[in-house]
Amino acid sequence: MLDHGEVELVDYMGSDEMLARIARVSTGSERQDTGILAFLVRHRHTSPIEFGKLVLRVRLPIFLARQWIRHRTGSFSERSMRYQPPINSVYVPSEDYCQAKMSAGVKQGRGATMSASHAEWVRDEMRISARNSLDVYEELAEAEDEFDHPGLAAELARSVLPLGTYTEWYWTTDAHNLMHWLRLRLDSHAQKEIRAYGEIVYQIFKAWLPVLAQAFERSVERLSMAGATVVDVPAPLLAELSQLQATG
Repeated sequence: MLDHGEVELVDYMGSDEMLARIARVSTGSERQDTGILAFLVRHRHTSPIEFGKLVLRVRLPIFLARQWIRHRTGSFSERSMRYQPPINSVYVPSEDYCQAKMSAGVKQGRGATMSASHAEWVRDEMRISARNSLDVYEELAEAEDEFDHPGLAAELARSVLPLGTYTEWYWTTDAHNLMHWLRLRLDSHAQKEIRAYGEIVYQIFKAWLPVLAQAFERSVERLSMAGATVVDVPAPLLAELSQLQATG
């Protein structure tokens, strides 16, 4: 998950069967199958789907955190650098993620992959800049007994940190809003790094609600992962997904 990113499944509520049962309460049907879920997704009858709940713990760079919540699809509780020091990690892209900017007039997206030597220079510069920023933070916020003047308040010292600094939060959402988030973050136009997180979250979704996930796949026209290599799921999360599938 990038260089220092993490996704942990904390808790969930609901199953395909539960959502189908909730959907049928309006008609009084006693059918037990989950076929109605595809109908709900196809016709955007989303209220029953919102009964499925998910909680994740996520560690990610600050610039991706802002993209994650750009469209409000859940609630979150984030680590505060007013009360504790920053996570001592700053995102540096891998060599294959180092790509040139697009042609003139295109304000977002990526162009061609850089040569290995150019990519390594970029990565070195980013590492040096990140280390310098973390060192400045530590100097500014030093305890009073280190100098003859007090350290700067953490809420001010944090302003020198780069957007690549990692943050951490707990994020909760329902199955309907999760599908909306996945449509946005797995889209081929989404930034490559946020898509990497999207693919991990999608693996969780498929293990948790496989029938609903299949209906979701059919409803989406442009998923970046449709023809992509299967993402490498971190071993701890892989164990959680296996257990979820076994108990689901």
